[in-house]
Amino acid sequence: MPNLINEDDCPEGLPGWLATFGDLMSLLLTFFVLLLSFSSMEEIKFQKAMGSLRGSLGVFDSEPELSQPIRILMPLVRGSVAQSQNIRKSAEELEKTLSDEGFEGDITLEGTASGLVIRIQAPVLYDVGRAVLKPSIQNALNKIGDMLILLPNEIVVQGHTDNRPIIRGDYASNWELSFQRAVNVVRYLITETNIHGRRLSAEGYGEHRPLVPNTTQENRAKNRRVEIHILYAGEVDGNLEIIAKAFEQAGVDGQRDGGGAILKKRSWEE
Repeated sequence: MPNLINEDDCPEGLPGWLATFGDLMSLLLTFFVLLLSFSSMEEIKFQKAMGSLRGSLGVFDSEPELSQPIRILMPLVRGSVAQSQNIRKSAEELEKTLSDEGFEGDITLEGTASGLVIRIQAPVLYDVGRAVLKPSIQNALNKIGDMLILLPNEIVVQGHTDNRPIIRGDYASNWELSFQRAVNVVRYLITETNIHGRRLSAEGYGEHRPLVPNTTQENRAKNRRVEIHILYAGEVDGNLEIIAKAFEQAGVDGQRDGGGAILKKRSWEE
């Protein structure tokens, strides 16, 4: 009969469900670690997106660092200042000359953001409904040409009328009349004052760009005019408002005394 081996009594182990519970806890821990890592990544992406949005909308939590743009813009602005001062000096001399010739009030000069505007009232240039230059205005145009020939800038001559329709005459509409008046001024400046034609262009706007509402006879008289626009040379120099905005963003005052980098729309007497 075989010998029986006595087995030792072992202490009872942990319940079997604890192994499953331990696996579950490990999985939960891994899950929360992944959630934490995902949230950190989303925060970084969110901050980047917000930074891009702020920049596109021009909203900043702090002062922007704009050292390089200032270094690029300053030479351009210096050129604009010199150019505006040169035009302004010429304009002041021309204004005095025209005043001495008796054209004060009929011919006015105005500085704008794009250059200088010489505004000539139509009655001193043409008869009603006509585009032929009066002989009495030729001396004034010669004086204007003497100034323009000393400047390198491009020149745009614009014709304008009031809103009264043309009843009879050589032109079918105010638009055609205004354009022909501008063309005749351009032709005179080329043939009589020797300004090169590549610097000159003519535009006609009819009644569509009035200075004041065409509600009274006095206002309509103001709107009948020819404007000689002397433009700043160069795309950047001709649009000083863009430079002004860049200076504002950089915290630099673009306005300067004695001509300034930025010309507001104003009279030369200011």
